[in-house]
Amino acid sequence: MTAIQILREALFSILRNWRQAIQIFLIPLGLVVVLFVGILFFGTQTVTIDGQTVEVPSPFLFVFFPVFLFLIFWPVVAWHRLLVLDEQPKGLMPTLRPYAVLRYVLNLIGLGLLLSLTFMPIMAVIGPIMMREINPEAMLRGEMLPLSFFILPTLASLPAFYLGIRWCLILPGAAVDNRIGLSGSWNSTSGKSSVLIMIVIFGAAISLISQVVLSAVTPRILGADQTIPMAFEVTQLVAQTLSSLFVLSMLSTMYLAFVQNKNPS
Repeated sequence: MTAIQILREALFSILRNWRQAIQIFLIPLGLVVVLFVGILFFGTQTVTIDGQTVEVPSPFLFVFFPVFLFLIFWPVVAWHRLLVLDEQPKGLMPTLRPYAVLRYVLNLIGLGLLLSLTFMPIMAVIGPIMMREINPEAMLRGEMLPLSFFILPTLASLPAFYLGIRWCLILPGAAVDNRIGLSGSWNSTSGKSSVLIMIVIFGAAISLISQVVLSAVTPRILGADQTIPMAFEVTQLVAQTLSSLFVLSMLSTMYLAFVQNKNPS
């Protein structure tokens, strides 16, 4: 499959399965909101140390955090399984697969740490350059950040993006109980460099455009007290959810095309 076919199939898979997407994501994400509200109320506790009253993290966080991770990645695993295995959701919630969720989270953490080893040295070099581009007075006047503030990290991230897209098939593999590993993902994408590079470029371009647009729009939406209206926050949440769903669909499409040698379309 070409890069355009993969991206198109990822988009069409969302459009074809929008009802299943609601079944899979609605209740888990609703529970995430409830849990977040719970963290606001119970995430800290007041203690007295040497006569001074201070707030410290609550022991409840040790319960909230793993539950939060499970609620986030429970529908993610179900979405991969829907697109790869055609495993339909039953009822109003996705099927519970705790071991698959655990494998997915561990693979994602490992992949993130591995990519950080590539990305952090790059940011150590361009970070000071980016900070010099920031003009606090201009930001207070409602001006958008300079384009170089977005272009530099986007260009610097391309090597990490490429490595990530070569290794990322371990994620849908973990969701569908196929532990292909980093080497398996790398071998499955071998010889697909032109397709992967185009996907990286398209993805970087979309990310860059969205950041620039948000940087231009947000200062105009900010009120006098520097608070963002609820409507803007909801819009941001919906946009981030849809973009994440598109990325997950792209990973599943790549897994079908490169690992299982199937043409999803």
